[in-house]
Amino acid sequence: MMSNSPTSAGGSTTTIADVETVTGWHVLRVDGYSKTKGVGSGAWFNSSIFDVDGHHWYLRYYPCGDTEEVADWISVFFSLYRLDGDEGGVVKARYKISLLDHQTGEPVPSYTKIGFLPFSSPDKPWGFRKFIKRMDLESSSYLNGNSFQIRCDVTIVKEVREETNTVESFTVPPRDLHRHLGNLLASQVGADVTFEVGGEQFKAHRNVLAARSPVFMAELYGPMKLGKDHLPDLFNLNSTAARSSVFMAELFGPWKESTTSRIRIDDIEPKVFKALIHFMYTDSLIFVEDDEKVMLLQLLLVAADKYNVERLKLVCEDILCNSIDASMAANTMMLADKHGCHKLKEACIKFLTGLLVTVQGPAGQGSSLMLLTGKTASASEAAGTGPVGGHDWRICCYPCGTNVDEDSDDWVEVYLYLYHPGDDNQIKARFSFALLSPDGEIADESTETMEHTFTCSDYWSFNCELIDMEGLEYSRYLKGDSLRIRCDVTVLKDFHPSEAAGAAAQIPAVPTSDLRQHLSELFTNNSQVGGDVTFKVGGELFTAHKCVLATGSPVLKADIFGPSNMHTINTAHIQIKDMKPEVFRAMLHFIYMDSLPEIGSVGKTAMLQRLIVAADRYKMERLKLICGDMLCNYVSTSMAATSLLLAKKHGCLRLKVACMRFLRDLLAGVDP
Repeated sequence: MMSNSPTSAGGSTTTIADVETVTGWHVLRVDGYSKTKGVGSGAWFNSSIFDVDGHHWYLRYYPCGDTEEVADWISVFFSLYRLDGDEGGVVKARYKISLLDHQTGEPVPSYTKIGFLPFSSPDKPWGFRKFIKRMDLESSSYLNGNSFQIRCDVTIVKEVREETNTVESFTVPPRDLHRHLGNLLASQVGADVTFEVGGEQFKAHRNVLAARSPVFMAELYGPMKLGKDHLPDLFNLNSTAARSSVFMAELFGPWKESTTSRIRIDDIEPKVFKALIHFMYTDSLIFVEDDEKVMLLQLLLVAADKYNVERLKLVCEDILCNSIDASMAANTMMLADKHGCHKLKEACIKFLTGLLVTVQGPAGQGSSLMLLTGKTASASEAAGTGPVGGHDWRICCYPCGTNVDEDSDDWVEVYLYLYHPGDDNQIKARFSFALLSPDGEIADESTETMEHTFTCSDYWSFNCELIDMEGLEYSRYLKGDSLRIRCDVTVLKDFHPSEAAGAAAQIPAVPTSDLRQHLSELFTNNSQVGGDVTFKVGGELFTAHKCVLATGSPVLKADIFGPSNMHTINTAHIQIKDMKPEVFRAMLHFIYMDSLPEIGSVGKTAMLQRLIVAADRYKMERLKLICGDMLCNYVSTSMAATSLLLAKKHGCLRLKVACMRFLRDLLAGVDP
């Protein structure tokens, strides 16, 4: 497959470099992958030979790397098989080798590699020894069954000519649905439902919530929302609800009989509901301070499971796997077990197992009580804690400070010493000091729990200033001339979350964003679910969703929600003039799916031209740029002049340059 590739410019203004290129691509499909990886390092398989610009090329696939040094990797190389023309010739080629996502057919950015070299024939292969680790491929979704695909795009550079005319350049803007929906949530424009959660109110759009959650879909639009009289006689409500979260929502949800736009939710905290709604609109987590992060993620995981927002649940699970510590491992494991988070459960089990191996009962944790008599003594008093975690520890107290720092003279200082380090190079411990009242009650002035890594090169210590002398004089912790200090020590084993992730490698990773997919399902269902606006175009009716249209076009947003156009909302439909139904249908397709529908070769140029007019009318800049870019590949004698006029009128600069260049070359080739 070959085609001429038009040049794209970069920056605000640029001088056009007219690069004549020829492009082509080839896909290598590897079936029976498990059999190929047994051939050993250095063994290869060649693809079939493919042609680009008359030159013949092939791919070389090494299942176990091209050498022993990269035996854990898959190597992929690109080579010229035969050069078109003279044997001594050279061809300049840019090659891009990509792993393909079998679901979308698109290259995976993280496994896309590019090279540029002059090739001659015969020539050795060039490419990438470390293309992808076999372990990474096998644990990814890109290995479909026992098969995966590699694509090679080849661009042959033939000639470069510089021209003096300059144009303002552009790039096609990235997909920005997340930003548009986030702005819609923040502005509350067109919001048609209000939730009361813990005394706070949250406004939202029914269509977005329904598209993102089957539970919201059932509660807001389900067929059982207004009653159950139509259900079969043998339909058991309780057992059915117990088997399905969607039936549960429709039959017993808080909105099952609500026809108002205000809904109360009692079983979720406001900050959790806010984070849930934010994710449903933006497919991203709301910012949270570190000290609240784990707790919020746990609550958010519960909410995601309740409302069946599967990707949010997996995102929370994945982050929690990397946040496990001794203070939350047990609770998190119970949470994971209850809500079916297998990856998180495995990570917690692995953490707790590893912790118990190193810290077993009294040998890994302990406390010691120091009785200090004669508080005005200048020398330090010490008491050994005994062995903890296989190591000997000692606490030392300086009632009047250490005299090392003058600022510490008025403080009682307490030190924890690693007295006999043992054979370990580093010992990590969590510890705390506390004052005790005469009846054994722990003081409010207790220090926070601290962690420190002690080394064995010397008798290492870690200290804290426990209480100032003046405060001690008048406290209830000083009895007579005696003071009691408690020290709790726990020896820790370092835990690496990656190990837990490895133990659950068979569990699917967090999927890519599904926000666009959910909205596209509203469109493919003919907008029957939740459709709240109807357009009449050339005798045809189109039902759509206001909030989705508002994210795709500022003009449609103003037409639907603008204060001067509120009267149109209550009419039977909105009339669209000067547009063909097929053009409006294609425009709706782009708003919902961010892609154009299949356009047949007959009439393709005319359709693209009409879409440029529609995109400019509704301020859909991305659609306009894409259509203009596509038209650059179809400039011909039959449409160059009309496309040039269209480009000038609607500001399609690249299309304008392509048409002018075509007409210039055409005129230059005509005999006077």
